[in-house]
Amino acid sequence: MATASENVPYIRLLGFSRQGQAYLNQFKKNLGIPLITSLSRNMDQMLHMEERAANAYYSIIAPAARKKLTRQELQGPLQIQPERSL
Repeated sequence: MATASENVPYIRLLGFSRQGQAYLNQFKKNLGIPLITSLSRNMDQMLHMEERAANAYYSIIAPAARKKLTRQELQGPLQIQPERSL
């Protein structure tokens, strides 16, 4: 039987909270597969697949909005801040 690390080449982090960041910092060394927080040009094969997925996902949106959303998709993860009470 195949292990997760054989089937999943990497985990791409899309967003996190402070609590999530603390959890990831504690456990990321023991994941067994890379944890990707941002895509760089030296990840050609990975970047190509992510770009293709984003293009397919946003293909039904108008071109100007599609370009903006695709660019946003390929940036680093969002840092979710807790809501302040009024």
